[in-house]
Amino acid sequence: MSGDIYTFLFIFCKDKYIAEDALHETFLTIYEKAGSYRIYNNPKAWVLTIAKNKAISIIRKDSRASNLDDLEISAENIENIEDSVLDQMQADMLLSILSEDDKKIVILHTVYGFKHREISELMNLPLGTVKWRYKQSMDKMRNKSKTDEDNGQVFLESNKQNGVINI
Repeated sequence: MSGDIYTFLFIFCKDKYIAEDALHETFLTIYEKAGSYRIYNNPKAWVLTIAKNKAISIIRKDSRASNLDDLEISAENIENIEDSVLDQMQADMLLSILSEDDKKIVILHTVYGFKHREISELMNLPLGTVKWRYKQSMDKMRNKSKTDEDNGQVFLESNKQNGVINI
């Protein structure tokens, strides 16, 4: 499971070293707290919750130790941050057209790397339903994205013709 947990932590933290530290601390905690695990719980969810909490603790500890005066913000860093924010906004917009369950299926599969079979177990849905809903959701988001791109082009062209935009 270490590969799955590391991937989850890296996506969550976006920092290799924090993800590695959190992974190490996660396995130490699992070893220490194994007796408190209840058999009827989902083991992967239990482990990922521990991992997420360890990552949050490390991030909080690091943020207290760092000094804001030491941060160097370059134009390239700002551009990367802006791109990241725009990508996140687009993803949020596309996900907003889905139902809560469909959103969970897409996020669990694409972001956290869960297999369709694992998602069906987590959500107590038939495997075929999970696969079908994932495909339908991805098609919906692709169509919405394509429509938005087309509308943006139509908007740009009409404003060029009206003299509002000079490119």
